[in-house]
Amino acid sequence: MKAAICGVGVVGGFGNGLPALEKVLAGARVSPTEVSIPTREGPVQVPCLMADTGPLADYVPTRVLRRMDHYIRLGLLAAFEAMTDANIIDKHRRGRLGIIVATGNGATGNNYDFQYPFEDREEICGSPIRFSNSVHNAAAAYLSIALEEMGPNHSITHEDLSFPSALMTAVTWLQQGRVDAVLVGGVDQLCHAHAYAWHVHRQARKVVREVEKNERPVPLAGEGACFVVLKAVEREATPYPVIRETGLGRASKGPLPRPAGEFYILGEGGLAATRADYREWIEPGARTACYAHVYGDLTIDSAFDTAIAALSRKNKLIYSADSAAQPIELPVDHSIVCLKLGVGNTYGWTIFD
Repeated sequence: MKAAICGVGVVGGFGNGLPALEKVLAGARVSPTEVSIPTREGPVQVPCLMADTGPLADYVPTRVLRRMDHYIRLGLLAAFEAMTDANIIDKHRRGRLGIIVATGNGATGNNYDFQYPFEDREEICGSPIRFSNSVHNAAAAYLSIALEEMGPNHSITHEDLSFPSALMTAVTWLQQGRVDAVLVGGVDQLCHAHAYAWHVHRQARKVVREVEKNERPVPLAGEGACFVVLKAVEREATPYPVIRETGLGRASKGPLPRPAGEFYILGEGGLAATRADYREWIEPGARTACYAHVYGDLTIDSAFDTAIAALSRKNKLIYSADSAAQPIELPVDHSIVCLKLGVGNTYGWTIFD
């Protein structure tokens, strides 16, 4: 079954909203934030792509925000942006709405804070709010409360393939007629463990070998959220692409189940395979791009790739992965494939028309 993208909302190290994402794709520079990571040898300064959730105050009262941690705020901001873009922020225009939240690391940052409450010497006991917000489905729960929605609500944690799994579930819900629309997205918060792991990985690469000329630089550790509103394909036109097919599985011996397309957006962040592993999945002569430098290294990068695919189709442009290069025209008849390879020979893809 096909599904139409009716709205997109994003927040990340590049800024908030589709205009900010579009600006960076067109060549604007993303400024990292230095994060201090405490270690046994002393604090380590790690450049990261941090997201600002300040604009969430336009949607949620301040007195309610104080109960939400950063992970939840990321999800809510991107979700509200997507619903505003789809023009269904008004409850009477939504119909039956399903909510699906994908996350690779979940509320890991808040979980660490709750496990070690005495390090800052300010808390004499664990915070009940931190405890209640330390579960992975906290973002989905707060979304249903903020939107006053009683429909299907689901959270998916599947490492690198969390968002492809969520997208496939959303399309299935529409096919079954369980809902009229699905708010589906990915959320990942940067925690100290992730930032320090990125730092160690980069240092190890410098020791083992120098960066080769043809090797893509390691993207900075990042965080953010991306949501899309999906509906069954209807007669009314939408500026965004239509999802023709979703795929998810594990590659075994024999021919690879390659998705056919003319333009591939590759998700090379997280625990995914290297660029060399992607080559055998791509159709000969097809164009490819990886935008990890825009949103950073995070496990729900497929969600941001979906947003970039939506912008590419809307603007009829293929944005260059090199910020110095100019976008080129995207022919109307060319399909866009968002491809993600995970650990253990797993894969997930989405084909857009």
